[in-house]
Amino acid sequence: MFTSIRIKTGRFLLAKATARQHRSRIAKGLGEAESIGIVYSLKTIEDYTTVSGFALKLQKMGKKVQMIAYHPQKVTPNFYAENLSSDLLLKKDVDLFFRPNKSCATDFMHNEFDILFDLSTPDDFTAECIASISRARFKIGSGGNTSLADYDLTIQVTKESDNIRDGLEGLIEQMIFYTTTIKFRSETS
Repeated sequence: MFTSIRIKTGRFLLAKATARQHRSRIAKGLGEAESIGIVYSLKTIEDYTTVSGFALKLQKMGKKVQMIAYHPQKVTPNFYAENLSSDLLLKKDVDLFFRPNKSCATDFMHNEFDILFDLSTPDDFTAECIASISRARFKIGSGGNTSLADYDLTIQVTKESDNIRDGLEGLIEQMIFYTTTIKFRSETS
């Protein structure tokens, strides 16, 4: 019960912060983007492997990739390997209302990425804070998160077709598909 009150208070504070925020919105396809941010929930080794593979694929395409993950534990998981383009937030790195308070999160949120991929789970409020406050020019997230208004493109993966994979892999697959297929006009709003 106390956790739900803390999250509701965090949502209220997040709504106030995003209402004051102004960012330059410029839609770019994956081919045009130079800098990419990835926010994700690190809960299992499969999450880590999938997102790391996605980041590596983007780096091979010549993109500058920066990742940040939230792991809801006190210690770093043994499968996590630190590198220069990836930051990890732990339980100790968030405040009472689950908002990130580590400098790497602030730096990430202030970076004006060409594209921000939010691969976090709907129950990860810390990752949602990072994605919502981010100054990225084009934000893409899943339909499962509660703050749909923060995304410029929302993708919801459903298992209606046999050729769409479930979960994180399916979401990444669809994000790549839409950011490479749709031709965006570059306009600021």
